[in-house]
Amino acid sequence: MFSKLVDKLKRSILHFYYMHIIRNPSKYGRALGARIGKGCNFIEDPEKFLNSEPWLITIGNHVRITYGVRLLTHEGALWTIRGMDERYENVSTYEPMYIGDNTMIGMYSVVMPGVKIGKNCIIGAHSVVTRDIPDGTVVAGVPARKISNIEKFKEKIDTRELFDVMKMSQREKRAYLSKKHPEWF
Repeated sequence: MFSKLVDKLKRSILHFYYMHIIRNPSKYGRALGARIGKGCNFIEDPEKFLNSEPWLITIGNHVRITYGVRLLTHEGALWTIRGMDERYENVSTYEPMYIGDNTMIGMYSVVMPGVKIGKNCIIGAHSVVTRDIPDGTVVAGVPARKISNIEKFKEKIDTRELFDVMKMSQREKRAYLSKKHPEWF
């Protein structure tokens, strides 16, 4: 009981330090035990998406994990089996997970235990990833299925009007877009 309390206190101190003092979610995720590459962008606190076994998660370089994503490393449905057979009362299953370089995981997606996501992948919002995803694949859905590849996705983006706004504040972006497209406002 005391060791759980100490662990919780330690985690709270780490959270405060990394998220509120130095404001570096990647370093906080590493402090929790996850292997996280360089240049990652986490829209949400890593404590929320890394789950209870962050040390089983490897995240490559330049990975974006958006709001509401959950990375699972254990089988929660074992709860039902435990209720049916006492031999399973104190057991669980775990599998590591790997997310390759330059990958984006869309809002509210869930990645199941043991999944390997390749590099240069896009996971559409609200997807449930149950199988490995090869390099350069765009997937979406429940369960996630291939809908395109990264080259076709890039071709589609190249047909759209592109706006150089990523280094602008919200106010600057609004002013720029309202000048460019007043009909939107």
